[in-house]
Amino acid sequence: MVFPLVDENLPRLFAACLRAVGYQAEDVRDVGLGTHPDADVWSYAQAHTRTLVTQDNDFADIRAYPAPHAGIVMVDLPDRLSIAVRMQLILDGLASLAGQSLANAVVTISLGHVRVHR
Repeated sequence: MVFPLVDENLPRLFAACLRAVGYQAEDVRDVGLGTHPDADVWSYAQAHTRTLVTQDNDFADIRAYPAPHAGIVMVDLPDRLSIAVRMQLILDGLASLAGQSLANAVVTISLGHVRVHR
């Protein structure tokens, strides 16, 4: 099971959308990390076994954010898409991974693709 931690660079509504479809999602702003540095967000995700869902490419650097971790989901979708469309694409991408462990994986969700790097 994936326990998402939604980064502040995604719409605040997204954690609620994840919860509506059954995920135990948190938003960094709701746990007091809204303006904190990436290192603080990472530490929280590690301490709470949360899969980080973010648009921040810095988190894809495995040297800075090495395993072990509960997974990192990189969202690489054009800003020109509406928030509703972007959220649906992310939900669809996560649904395509149902049943898989994301431990130590970096997942990229982009238009028409879901890539998993272990």
